[in-house]
Amino acid sequence: SKKILHGIIWKHILKESAPYFEKIYGVLPARVSFLKEMYGLSDDKIDLLLMGAEDELIDYKQKAVIRKRIRDNLNLSENDFVIITGGKIDERKNLNVLVEAIESFKDNNVKLLIFGKSDDKMRAYMNEIEMKDYIINLGWIDSRKMYEYLHASDLGVFPGTHSVIWEQVVGYGLPGVFRHWDGIEHIDFQGNMRYFYNNSVSELTDILVEIICSRETYRKMKSRAEEISGEFHYSTLALKSLGRNVINQADNK
Repeated sequence: SKKILHGIIWKHILKESAPYFEKIYGVLPARVSFLKEMYGLSDDKIDLLLMGAEDELIDYKQKAVIRKRIRDNLNLSENDFVIITGGKIDERKNLNVLVEAIESFKDNNVKLLIFGKSDDKMRAYMNEIEMKDYIINLGWIDSRKMYEYLHASDLGVFPGTHSVIWEQVVGYGLPGVFRHWDGIEHIDFQGNMRYFYNNSVSELTDILVEIICSRETYRKMKSRAEEISGEFHYSTLALKSLGRNVINQADNK
């Protein structure tokens, strides 16, 4: 696909059609690089337009109420430290690494919420870990419900492949731990999250120990995550997609 589909077919189509576009966006830094390197587009023709959080679905005013309701429904206390993860659950999401890392915290009020639909290969594993009393499998939930469960959570952890849920979690304002991939540096605002590099249980456990066991470390991460969340709100991103003039007009109003 790289040499034929992209290198010949799509490259030819894009060369013919590019003059009719003012701007061509990539939704990840890696995809912006791909547009430039594979198709030969100039810097002034391409830009980054992030995916993000549907902020109109996030009820920040009722956060405390929703948090308590969700936790009560799940038999979680306010003293529980709740980690959330989810998306399309397949082997590449490395859910087993997260579960094994949390195993060492099971007696310290650390709970794991998992949402999303698992594929056939992961179904047996999901049935197995649902027996653990510190794991709650929420199954598939829609976006509005996801943001409600983020209200009830303290940390997002995603040790596998990228999905748009990463940007949604950052846009919500939840601190997180994410698997490092080249070209996915856009979610790092120096303090809101931590990267997970070598895919080992010991590395992830060490990161979680640092965050969970140090109130000051967690407080700083949470504060920074909330501070930068607006950068990933679709209300912000929509203005960018319409152009700088529209943003300036909105600011003047």
